[in-house]
Amino acid sequence: MKKLFSLAVLSVGLFVSFSSAVAIDKIYSPIVEEGEIELETRGTYSFDGDDSKDGEYKQLFGLGYGFTDRFAAEIYGEIEDPADEDEGLEFEAVLGEVRYQLFEQGEYWLDAGLYLEYEYGTESEKHELEGKILLEKATSEFTHTANLVLEREVFGGGGEEWEGAVLWHSLYRLNESFEPGIEIQSQLGELDDMGSFDEQEHYIGPVIHGKAFDGIGYELAGLFGVSDEAADFVLRWVLEVEL
Repeated sequence: MKKLFSLAVLSVGLFVSFSSAVAIDKIYSPIVEEGEIELETRGTYSFDGDDSKDGEYKQLFGLGYGFTDRFAAEIYGEIEDPADEDEGLEFEAVLGEVRYQLFEQGEYWLDAGLYLEYEYGTESEKHELEGKILLEKATSEFTHTANLVLEREVFGGGGEEWEGAVLWHSLYRLNESFEPGIEIQSQLGELDDMGSFDEQEHYIGPVIHGKAFDGIGYELAGLFGVSDEAADFVLRWVLEVEL
């Protein structure tokens, strides 16, 4: 299956030519809702025949608020159970995120925003900085969303090189409660020392998105690894409650 999807993922990787520390993540829309309070939990779980990749679990719990129609901020706590380790669940990090919507939705052909995240590792005491360009194009039937990602350690760790990723999904707007689609996540590694396709982490798979009830949103993706460095399969989920 990995070989069957390689060409599809490579076509997305060509948008940005940058093993990888940038993790599989939620794909952010640039659109900000003023006054919205949001409780969120999201996570990932990996499956692989190699013990060093199998059973890696990560879960985040967060609170966010839309301060204006352009600016929103969130704070998260992260727990993690790394693959091939016996320590069990640990409180791994505290994260602060801000998003800025560059212009009004629909004002231009493509909606765009900026994202900045600061992560403090409570176990490793590593400090990481991550930036994203958020892009979205909505049509009558589809919503296409892409995140272009840069990340680096800024204190407390050995690595100080910028790493990159491209995250993308396209959703079919069937109805508000069920929007099926396809998702690609490519973890491209260090910018100044990019490996081959199989030395990077590339994933592709189905995703569903929607609102289960009024004010409760969900997202579920099943991502198949299509490069040697990637895990065989990663389950990704998001649950949001809007107040």
